[in-house]
Formats: sequence, C-alpha cells, structure tokens
Amino acid sequence: MQFTTVVVAALAAVVPFVQAGPQAHLNNMCDFDVYLWSVSADGSSDMHTLKANGGTYSEDYQVPSQGGVSLKLSNKTQLGAAAGITQFEYTLTDWIWYDISNVDCQTTDCPFQPYGLYMESGKGCPTATCHAGDLTCKEAYTLYNDDWATKACTTDQDITLHLCSESAPEKREVFGVPSKRWAHGKPHGHPHWRH
Repeated sequence: MQFTTVVVAALAAVVPFVQAGPQAHLNNMCDFDVYLWSVSADGSSDMHTLKANGGTYSEDYQVPSQGGVSLKLSNKTQLGAAAGITQFEYTLTDWIWYDISNVDCQTTDCPFQPYGLYMESGKGCPTATCHAGDLTCKEAYTLYNDDWATKACTTDQDITLHLCSESAPEKREVFGVPSKRWAHGKPHGHPHWRH
C-alpha cells in the first residue's frame, strides 16, 4: 500500500497538469437541434449535435497545416452548401481572427437568418450581431471578400457564438469561462479554409 502511494506521488510530480487553453464555443439557443462539423485543411470532424435550447460545443483553438478552422453549422444533418451552412471561422496567429460567414448558403437558406446570431469574445474585443430577418448581415461574410466582417482579439481570449440570439444570454457563465482582456480592431485579410 505504501509502495502504491509513493509510485502515484512520483508520477504526479513527473506528469504536468494540463490546463485547457482558449477555446471556440457555440451556444445553441434555437428551438431546434443544430449540426456541426469542424473543418480545416487537415480534414473534417465527425458531425456533432447541439441539442435545442441550450446545447453547447467547445474546442481548443486548432492550428491546421494551412489556413484556419471553419465550424460549419446547419439545421440539417448533411454537410454542403445545398444544406444551408453558416460558418464560425477562426484563425490563430499572433492574434485570434474570427468571423461569421454566410458564404456557403443563399441568403434565404442561411439556417439562422430568421433567428439572429451574436458573437462575442473577451472584454474589449469586437462583437458581431446579425439581427433576426437580416438577409445581408453586414457583420458577417455574405461574399468571400467581405473582410470588414473579420474581428481580432488577443490569443488568450475565448470566442462564443450564440445561435438564435441577438445578444449574449444574461448568465455569461454558459461555459464557465470568464472574459479576460481587450484586443485591437485592426482590419486584415486572413486565410480561412473554405470548401
């Protein structure tokens, strides 16, 4: 028994404690399930289901071999432009660059257009709001070159996209992660991975 305690204590001293870094979060406030795929130049994840009225998804920021990451979101279980895809895109470099993209859907087929979207990051970081019914939300990509829709924040900040909402929920601890610091709003062009 004493030997086991010594071995466990020795292992605990050698194995470092791993703490999760900044993450991309999704909060499904819709009254329907949402289907998600995490896609980059390195491949695609399996489909994840965010249950209606409170389903969530989180992933540590990924750094693919090229470009950024696209969290493709649909109210249908197939992946593709015909399904109507809205994307939460991010690229991690010296900053975390992020945006909402409706490039992969016709404006009338965007799954969250009737309900609204709200994207936020840490304190002082830019937010994005697409109001319910707004067919050409100016704070999201509608065309591939709508680079004004890109936001940036320091790399230690989480980003959260609230689906079917025009603002953050009252309880900001949806994911148990407090806001941290500010960032600049410098425009840029960045290489998201678009299929």
